Amino acid sequence: ADLGGGQGETVEALAVMRSRRFTTEFIRDNDLLPRLFPAAWDASRKQWMVPESEIPTYARAYAYFDGRVRKLTEDKKTGIVTLTIDWFDREEAVAWAGELVRRVNEEMRSRTIAESTASLARLEQQAAGTAVVAVQSSLAQLIESELRRKTLASIRQDYVFRVVDPPAMPDMDDPVFPKKSFVIVVSVAAALLLIAVVVVVSVLVRVKRSDE
Repeated sequence: ADLGGGQGETVEALAVMRSRRFTTEFIRDNDLLPRLFPAAWDASRKQWMVPESEIPTYARAYAYFDGRVRKLTEDKKTGIVTLTIDWFDREEAVAWAGELVRRVNEEMRSRTIAESTASLARLEQQAAGTAVVAVQSSLAQLIESELRRKTLASIRQDYVFRVVDPPAMPDMDDPVFPKKSFVIVVSVAAALLLIAVVVVVSVLVRVKRSDE
C-alpha cells in the first residue's frame, strides 16, 4: 500500500497553490496590492489615493488574482496541469509563475518532512513495543518506506514540480499569446517506490492589457 506521495501529493500541491492562505501570502510577501490595483495607487507618493474604506484588501486581492490572473487547469485523462499567468507585464508574469512553483515546492517539502518525522517516531515506538516477528517485519518495511520519502524530500529542492524549461517572456510582437508552451516537468515521489511518477505540466504565460 502507498502511505502517501504519488498522485496524492500532486493533488495536494495543486490544492495548496489554489488556497486562499498560500495566495494571500504570495501577494503580501511580494507587495502586489499596488500592482493589482494600480488605479487606486499613487506610485510617486507610494500611498493609496482612495478613502480608507475603499483601500483594496487581501481578500479582494485574492479574488482578483485567483479569478483573473492565475489559472490552474488539469486534464484528467493525461494528468497535464496548466498554470497560466494572465498579466500585462511580461517580466512580472514570468517571475510570478516561477515564484509560485518555487513556493509550492518548498511548502510540500516542509510538509512531507514534518509528516515523515512524526510517522517515523510513532512507527519506531510501535516496533520497540512488540516482540512479534511478523509485526516487527511489517513495521520495518513501513519505517524504510517513510525514511525513503523523508530523504527524497530533504535532498530535492524541486520536490513536486521540477522545472526543466523555465517560463520566458513572449516576444514584444506577440502580445496576445505565446506560440510556445513553457514546460515544467512534475515528478512526485511515491512513498513505497524508488521511482518517481512523472507528469508534464505546461506553464503558459499570457499577456493582456491591464483592465485597471
